[in-house]
Amino acid sequence: MKEFDANTYKDLKGDFNDADETLLVTLLYKAQPSRMLDIGCGDGKLTKRVAAEFPEAAITAIDNSADQIALAAAQPSDIVFKCASITDYAPDQKFDTIFSFYAFPHMPKSLLPAALSSAKQLLEDGGVFYLFTNICLFDTSIASPEDQEACDIVFLNDWHEQINLVSLEEMKRLILSAGFRVERDEQRQTGAKIKEYGNMISWLFILR
Repeated sequence: MKEFDANTYKDLKGDFNDADETLLVTLLYKAQPSRMLDIGCGDGKLTKRVAAEFPEAAITAIDNSADQIALAAAQPSDIVFKCASITDYAPDQKFDTIFSFYAFPHMPKSLLPAALSSAKQLLEDGGVFYLFTNICLFDTSIASPEDQEACDIVFLNDWHEQINLVSLEEMKRLILSAGFRVERDEQRQTGAKIKEYGNMISWLFILR
């Protein structure tokens, strides 16, 4: 799939997900994390907000884009930013809390099982994974295999990007196959039109 241009993403992403960012922070306060992993941190803006709310927590943030990590690490902080893919990330210690804020939709669909399995392996027993992702409101089998893997959509005032096509049923199957238990899931507010196929909406999964 195409990699986000780091500066374009930083400049154009806007504040459309502010409510979800606030929800994540609220959920983290309930969890009281001590060792966190941010999967797909991008420019690190949200990671730094979390770090400001939880100054005693150790936070590692990964992204597979070297340009995004360079942006994230440009200002000094206690966050450990690493250029890495969740599919093969293997740190020395596990995490009591993991979150991923709309990064999973931008992975090729074929990598989702490995990404979820890796996240499960990195989570301590009793830990929690807050997964914000996107869900298709249609049978994704109507799309070509290529479009299922990485489909062009129009998002954020004609900003084009690529996103995998996964239905709610598919995502739940992938989550369970990775060994997670779904503690809670709910629809969020944002959405977008995916070519001629139908609509995509935001979704939150709280996994253990």
